[in-house]
Amino acid sequence: MTRDVHRIGDANDAGGAITNPNQSSVFANSILVAVDGAIGTSHPPCPVPDIHCSGNWVTVNTGQTVFSENIQTNRLGDVDTCSHVRASGSPDVFIGDEMSAPQPGDPDSINKNVEFIGSNGPQTISFTALEIAVTGTDDDVELTVQNQAITSSGGDPNLNEPATIIDEDTDTPPEEPPPVDPNCDNINDPPGDLQLSPNFTLADLSYGAALESARVRAQSGLSAPEIVCNLKALAENTLEGIAAQVGRNTMLITSAWRPAKNYNSQHHTGQATDIQFPGFTNQQIYDVAIFIKENLPFDQLILEYGPRRPWIHVSFNRSGNRPVTQSNKVLNYRFNRQPKYQAGLILI
Repeated sequence: MTRDVHRIGDANDAGGAITNPNQSSVFANSILVAVDGAIGTSHPPCPVPDIHCSGNWVTVNTGQTVFSENIQTNRLGDVDTCSHVRASGSPDVFIGDEMSAPQPGDPDSINKNVEFIGSNGPQTISFTALEIAVTGTDDDVELTVQNQAITSSGGDPNLNEPATIIDEDTDTPPEEPPPVDPNCDNINDPPGDLQLSPNFTLADLSYGAALESARVRAQSGLSAPEIVCNLKALAENTLEGIAAQVGRNTMLITSAWRPAKNYNSQHHTGQATDIQFPGFTNQQIYDVAIFIKENLPFDQLILEYGPRRPWIHVSFNRSGNRPVTQSNKVLNYRFNRQPKYQAGLILI
C-alpha cells in the first residue's frame, strides 16, 4: 500500500498546513517534501490547548522506510504530535506504508499488538518501541520539589517546553477511606488464575498484562507470596473502585508486577499498576484520575502523557500509604517536556 507524499502547504484534518518541511533538498511536484519534525500553521482548537498552535506541534509517526535527508518522509494519514492526521498530499507522488516488521533502533515502529475486548467489542491496541520504553521507566525516578514542580534528576535538557495546560488540579487530596487489609493466608504457590479480587486475577496483574510476560517471583527483598499479597491489596483497595466507576472492560492493564531492573519501582514489589482506557478522551482519563484522588485509597497517583496516549499509574502500599500532604503523592507526567513531573493533575 502506498500513500500521498506530504509537502509544504499540505494540511492535516484540522487545517494545519506545513510551512517548514524540516529539509531543503527533496521535492515532489517542485514542492519541498515534509519530514518528521516539520512545522505547520495554527489550527483549531488553538489557542486552547496550545499544542495545536504553530511552533508547538510537528509531524511524526511515519514508521516507514522512505527518507529525505535521512529523516522519515511524511505521508497522508500520518498523525501529528497534536493528534491530528495528515489529510492532503501530492496527487501523483506516493511512498510506501509502514514497515512490515519493527526495525531495531526505530522508536516509532509498532513493537507489539494487544487484543483488547472492551465495551465496544474487540480491538487491537498497538504499542511502539518508544511507548514501551517510556512505560517501563515512567515512575522510576527520584523526585524532589523544585519551584512547585516535581522534577527528576535525568531527562533531556533540550526538551524544556512548558506543558500545555487546559485545567489543573493541585488541591491536597482529601483524607483517604480506610484500606482493606487483604487476607493472604495460604498464598504459598499461587496459580496464575488466582482470583485476587472480584474483577482481577493474578495473571491480569503480572504475566497477562499487555506489556508483560513474566510470572511473579521473589525479588526486591520480598518472597513471591508477599508480592502476590501486595497485588491483592492493590486490586481490592484501588482497582476494584476504578472498575466500579468506569467498568472493568474499559481498563487495559499494561503493567503491574514487573521483573526487577536496576532502578527502584513499586512495580517490582507488586504495589503499582499502569492502566490505559482505550477509546477514552484525555478529559475522560483526567476525570478517572480525579475520581481516584477524591474517592479511593492509594499510595501514589500519576496521570501520564506518553508518546501517543495517556495512562494512569496508581499504587497502593499495604504497610501504609504516603500522607496526602506529601508532594509526590499526586503527579502529572509528560514524557517529552521539562520538568517531566509536576505536582497535581493536569489536563492537556
